[in-house]
Amino acid sequence: MNISSLLSAYQQSLAARAAEAHELEGKVARLNANLSANPSDRMVSRLGLIKHRQATINSRHRAAVCWVATVATPLFHVLSKHLGNSYRANLVQISESLVSLRFACTSQDRVKNGIKGLNLRLYLKANSNAGVPDVALEVETEIVRVDQDTPVRFNFGLDRPVQQLLEA
Repeated sequence: MNISSLLSAYQQSLAARAAEAHELEGKVARLNANLSANPSDRMVSRLGLIKHRQATINSRHRAAVCWVATVATPLFHVLSKHLGNSYRANLVQISESLVSLRFACTSQDRVKNGIKGLNLRLYLKANSNAGVPDVALEVETEIVRVDQDTPVRFNFGLDRPVQQLLEA
């Protein structure tokens, strides 16, 4: 698994949600125009159904609602599983667009791959071009090794497998 696949799933969900929202807005506008010219119970009922679909669009596109649940949480669980229970793990949402994944070894004799501590900061940058949502993700990584006291920072490519992060 790599981070770009998680980000791609989030982007696809955003695009599907935006397309459905645009489609529903068009249907509501057409029905409102027809309703004012020729009111009927069937059209009122249909308009109510479409407005209900608009109100519940987030439940159909759950992956688009929260990028933390779609991108950061699965990454957190994969890293937690690979590191094991000898690491204390925290997922902290600092702001709407910033999440920190922190892992610290609790037992020096159970250190994996020489990693004493690991900190990933995920920055989500949202752009909107003509109503089409577009997002970019930056990952800042810090690793503290057993033989070092200061963290080593490096950029981790989004298209690389997550397991390579632990081998870096």
